Amino acid sequence: MQLLYASTIGNAVGWLSLPVLSLVSGFVITAVLWWGWEQRHHDPLINIRTMRNRTVNLGNIVAMLFGIVMFSSNTFIVAYLQAPSEQGFGLDASVTLTGLLMLPATVLSLFVGMSAGYIARRFGARSAVLVGGVLSALGFGLLIIVHDGFVPVIALYCVASLGTGLFYSQITNVILPAIPREETGAVTGINNTIRNIGGALGGQVCAVLVGTELARSGAFVGGFQLVFAFLSFASIAALIISGFIPRSTAFLEVRTQH
Repeated sequence: MQLLYASTIGNAVGWLSLPVLSLVSGFVITAVLWWGWEQRHHDPLINIRTMRNRTVNLGNIVAMLFGIVMFSSNTFIVAYLQAPSEQGFGLDASVTLTGLLMLPATVLSLFVGMSAGYIARRFGARSAVLVGGVLSALGFGLLIIVHDGFVPVIALYCVASLGTGLFYSQITNVILPAIPREETGAVTGINNTIRNIGGALGGQVCAVLVGTELARSGAFVGGFQLVFAFLSFASIAALIISGFIPRSTAFLEVRTQH
């Protein structure tokens, strides 16, 4: 909450102002105190030793990055579709038309989620996450250049949504084999929380990009190109980090036997 509030007021009061720096410092201090408490407690809410696992750590970082991509893209694609074209950008879509235009991407994500088990068995969860990163980076990267008209925007958003759908359906399958069965609930809960944190912070960053003076001047298509570039960069970062996730883990054979 401290980081989220700091990102909300940053444009208004200045990113190096005392309120923002105090909120960020408070977050860091709180996080350090919580980490130390969890390490010393005999019955911790989160087992810090498990969180030190390389696969879990990398999976959580990737989860935050894809949280940024998924939640921010849903908001700002809609905003771009509905923005009035007389401003020099936007496609003048109504609320009803926007919902219909977003439907193909939603169906794609639903289909990928329903096929998660088959994809994991056939191609491997880690490979699916990597492909998801490629598709997401490609879709948003091309949107920087091609954003005139409903067809290219929705087609490229579908490509990106296919990528985020692959990630969300498989990231848990990447992490779980690396941990003891009794830690499943805590680790997946933390992973989901980190995704939501990424989504909240990413939305604020994208709002800052759209709200800058550079965006208000009409440059970079009102800031939306900056948003697409940011989402593509986050996807590339997630792809690179995913490449370092181990192919096999210590608990894989144990889980398979059970």
